[in-house]
Amino acid sequence: MNFVETIRMRFPSAYIRLMPLCFPCSPHMTTMLAVAALAWSAVEARADAAAQVTTVHSGDSHAANQAQPGESSSSAKGGAAKDRTQKSRAGNSELTAALAASELIRSYSNEKVDALIAKPLGASPERQTERLREITLAAMRELVSRGLSDTATAQDRTAAIDVMQRLHTHTELTAALKVLQGEAGRANLIASDSEVRNAFIKALANDAETGHVALVRFAVEESGAVRASALAAMPDRLSESAEASLASYLAGDRELFVNRAASIASAHAGAALIPPLIAAQSTPPRQKRGDEAWIAIGKSISYVADVVPVVGDASGAFQPVPGTVFEGSVLRIMESVVTIYRTEVYFSLRRVVERATGQPAPPFGWDAVAWNQWYQNDFPALAAKHAEREARGSMTESAVTAPPSIER
Repeated sequence: MNFVETIRMRFPSAYIRLMPLCFPCSPHMTTMLAVAALAWSAVEARADAAAQVTTVHSGDSHAANQAQPGESSSSAKGGAAKDRTQKSRAGNSELTAALAASELIRSYSNEKVDALIAKPLGASPERQTERLREITLAAMRELVSRGLSDTATAQDRTAAIDVMQRLHTHTELTAALKVLQGEAGRANLIASDSEVRNAFIKALANDAETGHVALVRFAVEESGAVRASALAAMPDRLSESAEASLASYLAGDRELFVNRAASIASAHAGAALIPPLIAAQSTPPRQKRGDEAWIAIGKSISYVADVVPVVGDASGAFQPVPGTVFEGSVLRIMESVVTIYRTEVYFSLRRVVERATGQPAPPFGWDAVAWNQWYQNDFPALAAKHAEREARGSMTESAVTAPPSIER
């Protein structure tokens, strides 16, 4: 392609202007070509303007497309912030409801309680739980200071004990356990004050989770009046959490705690504690090395083992040196294997089995293998039959005691 053809294809208006110079034309033809060049220039100008507008629109679209992720991100951030706000409001509503339902907080609010309530709260459930715990602790300390101190009036003390025996939530009972048992050098009111102890143990007995677990701990670890009160308030059937606490004591190595836990299980636990009781009947054999003990059976015989000459003026003598001979036998224990058999746990196991099956316990003694096999193979059917018998008995009893219907 030559130069002229290139201009004709790419620049039509310029080619029209060059035609009179390249080819001989009449004046009339030259005028027509000039008009055509002007018209074509106008067409090219409109085409260039349209192309520029298209380019601008394309750029705007690209910019808009590039802005969309940012806008989406902003929208996402806004949505997350909105969610956080909604969660915060929901959490505040839950905290407000918990505060309104707590008689302890309503009755013993002070400046610290009000400051904790007014303090800004985040949306995290952990923060809300922690804030409720702090408020409840502050209210419990105010109860002790206002109603249980030496300077409290009889009316304030009665009101405090009345509120204490109606504690029922996990947060309230946990706070009461911490404050009443003594903190920062304060007295242990559960051990020293009988009215406080009785009121609080009554509240513990009415709660199936936190309360029953605390009763088990008092009955196993404490002594004296605290343990006696906990045993007296123990329900007929402990909750699953309390039975799990008893199982942990049975698996321990303190003999006193193991025997006490077994005694509680015999009267207040269900069949779920049979495996822990089987395992706690005896301890694994413990081997000890070295001299453990010795036993000597015999008699000692004295004799003159030697003499020492004693010389004096015109005299001489001998001083005897006595010796001892042991005649008999000695039993020397150098190595031993010790196994502890817990009779308290064994009899507790038998009582739980008899209560769960309605039949005498099998005569397996301390044979843990035989007990476990029986529990896996025979116990389920025996327990199911006993439950069915009790259900039929309760239905019969209700039918007998029901008043007769009067037909008219």
